[in-house]
Amino acid sequence: MKIYADRAPVVARQLVTDLLVAAWVYGSITAALWLHDLVQKLAVPGQKLEGAGSGMADSLGDVGRKVGRIPLVGDDLTSPFERAADAARSMAEAGHDQQAVRPRPNFSNRNVILFTNKTA
Repeated sequence: MKIYADRAPVVARQLVTDLLVAAWVYGSITAALWLHDLVQKLAVPGQKLEGAGSGMADSLGDVGRKVGRIPLVGDDLTSPFERAADAARSMAEAGHDQQAVRPRPNFSNRNVILFTNKTA
């Protein structure tokens, strides 16, 4: 089985077509990788928000537990720290949810096109 034809004009056309297809595939892959990197950058603010909220919630929870050990007034002082820690957890959850909004690739079977060569 020959890959290219015998006649020079046809071989030239086949080579040019092959080179154009190779360039198109390379360009498509390069564009897809660039777009992937761009979409990944959308998660950074959510990651920062989640990290800040988690850290703040942990710190406020620790402070609330320590303040709760103060005799007579500890229970009264604990409540604001607990509410602030809950707010910080909500902030961390918002950051996590923002990351979840990023589009994920969908590789379901309905998006796949199969090409078959049916020769007799």
